[in-house]
Amino acid sequence: MKTTLIASLVSVLACSHVLAGTDLSPAQAKQLEEQGIIKPLAVLQAQALKTKPGEIIRSELEQDNSRYEYEFTIIDAQKAYWELEVNAQTGAVTKMELDD
Repeated sequence: MKTTLIASLVSVLACSHVLAGTDLSPAQAKQLEEQGIIKPLAVLQAQALKTKPGEIIRSELEQDNSRYEYEFTIIDAQKAYWELEVNAQTGAVTKMELDD
């Protein structure tokens, strides 16, 4: 029983990187933008700030299978930190939550 449980846990942990997505470099993001695969960063930043006004202090592009998403961290006027995920292909905000 314990051996089966441990083997299952090891399998889940070994595959967890597949679920998380892959971080892309700024050069890769620029190449995807030039190829027309994703929208320009400035357009996506504007969409994020339209949804949650403030200052973007961090941005990161991730690829999950064929989907590309930017994750933006925004600090608002009350000094609260927000995490927004924006679909880099459509510009749709897919997630917004207060960052603890």
